[in-house]
Amino acid sequence: MAHPRGLVFKRLLTEDRDARLVVALAEDGEQQPAVVILSKPPFQESHVREILSGDFAGTEEHRNDKFSKHSLDVPARLNGIMATMICPANEVDVAKYTHQVKHFVRESAALYTAATEPFVRALPPKQLAWVWNILDHEKEVESIIDETEHYVMVPDTKWDQADAKQLHCLCIAKERGLHSLRDLRGTHLPMLRHTLAAGRAALLRAHGVTASQLRVYVHYLPSFWQLHVHFALLSCGGAAAGTSVGKAVLLEDVIDNLARDGEHYATCSLSFAIGESEPLFGRLREHLQLEPPAPPAGGAEGQGEPATKQPRRE
Repeated sequence: MAHPRGLVFKRLLTEDRDARLVVALAEDGEQQPAVVILSKPPFQESHVREILSGDFAGTEEHRNDKFSKHSLDVPARLNGIMATMICPANEVDVAKYTHQVKHFVRESAALYTAATEPFVRALPPKQLAWVWNILDHEKEVESIIDETEHYVMVPDTKWDQADAKQLHCLCIAKERGLHSLRDLRGTHLPMLRHTLAAGRAALLRAHGVTASQLRVYVHYLPSFWQLHVHFALLSCGGAAAGTSVGKAVLLEDVIDNLARDGEHYATCSLSFAIGESEPLFGRLREHLQLEPPAPPAGGAEGQGEPATKQPRRE
């Protein structure tokens, strides 16, 4: 089993300095590609207290009147790094975390049928193996927050569960074949209403979070093609990039749309942002007659410096 050590670094994919996060492409000992996400965990109050009251070596980097900046040499246990690893990573995984030029696409029902739907149907089953592992109780059983006949609720991978203000959970639909918003019909209303009510109730029981503190939404395009609903605190900074226009659709709006027209998501147009490196973009470009992707700023592929700020994943 792959571990984030002894890897061969290939290149940086992206960096978000505000989120203290960097993503790199590497290879393991078997030359399998690996996407490694390195991030700084949120500060814990006990660590802050120890840092401020401790007598650690430090260097003054700047001083002007009452303002100063210092570099502190604190123990590793107070300065940890979280590593999330995808190995073996495929082209979809690499594209997802690569800094890239993005385009806003208006997807009609006809464009979905011609380009997006065939792409989704052709995805290899192993792309969702980790999802089936959760639904089948083969992995992450200890992480399950709630389960009903319609969903399994687990923490989002970006939430370490140490900082309650960053609460972010996923309700993964049990019905297989529900890939995204596009597959929802009026017949799914009971399941969607149940997910909204039961998910809120579960988080109230487990974490004392009220419905008015939660943002409940789905993504289109989703980060993985099995219907799932995000439950995130309004204070959750990590979810901000995933709640932008062209990405998030509130679950209550989905329910209202289907209540008015059970075929709404089969016939409507949907807008979303997509990067040039994502495999689906190639299919969409053919149908929309968009300009070919621009070459990387640094010349040859992978030679340019990654952007210093990139939205984090859904």
